[in-house]
Amino acid sequence: MDKAKVVAEELKSTKVEERKKFIIKGVVDPRTNDHVAFKYAVSEGIINHRKGLYVNPSTNESLPIQRAMLEGKILVEYISVCRSLPETTAVPLITIKRRVDHKYIIVGALDPVTAEKLNLQEAIRRNIIDIQTGEYINESKGGIRINEEDAVEDGWIMAQFDETAPQFEIESFSVVGVLDHKFGMFVSFMQAVRRGLVDGESGDYISNLTGKKVYAVDAIRRGLIKAVKCSKEIKED
Repeated sequence: MDKAKVVAEELKSTKVEERKKFIIKGVVDPRTNDHVAFKYAVSEGIINHRKGLYVNPSTNESLPIQRAMLEGKILVEYISVCRSLPETTAVPLITIKRRVDHKYIIVGALDPVTAEKLNLQEAIRRNIIDIQTGEYINESKGGIRINEEDAVEDGWIMAQFDETAPQFEIESFSVVGVLDHKFGMFVSFMQAVRRGLVDGESGDYISNLTGKKVYAVDAIRRGLIKAVKCSKEIKED
């Protein structure tokens, strides 16, 4: 039986921040229009660091350094400086766990009404196990039929497994959107939980038009929940 759970995991990514800075390559001497070195311009009083001015020592006319740069009186070269910033984001994941093929022999079943443990022959005689389909028939719930694998998983059908430990397939999906039927649009997982479109514990989808609940795995298959598979692994129980 597919069993789903929703967890919020922190996924680490790297954000690149780009900044621009400039290097002064030279300064125009306003007295001669020659290009001179920055240090020379400072020593001659052409660049006034304290006041942030470009100055003509002959006339005492001045400009803010930024304007002098724009007018080409201070020659600069712009360079980009990048640095990586670690970024952590909480991402909703739906994890689905299902038993993979595992050899077993059916030895009996539980009576759904009395909870009595029955051997296989008696379970068949009482029409609790359908010998043709292998399904378990739960009369306590109106004769609902449960397929053999799910009934074994849930303990309704008793089975004797081989000696190897049972294995489970575990798949994780990162949720990127959930369909809002009423408005015909996809919303984020957190919005979907707030709107009652998703059960925050089980990950099951709930239509806000019909109220019908769809198991998480089926909702992903049908495109009601948009999700990207993150991982898949096989583990022993």
